[in-house]
Amino acid sequence: MRPKRRLEVLYVLAQAGNMGDIRRRADHIAALGEQYRPFADKLIGLAKAYRSKAILELVEAHMPRKPAT
Repeated sequence: MRPKRRLEVLYVLAQAGNMGDIRRRADHIAALGEQYRPFADKLIGLAKAYRSKAILELVEAHMPRKPAT
């Protein structure tokens, strides 16, 4: 799955309040490489605290921006 698609899925899961799936996906992201560990750890911490709004903000901050036209 492409990184952008992973972020979109996380966003939808956060909107639905599905913290269990967010934690599972964060574990998978962490397994992709050490460079993803800080992002995954942050997601896991927010999911454990049921902070869906904070997860939405985190995911939005990492989503690629469309160039201005």
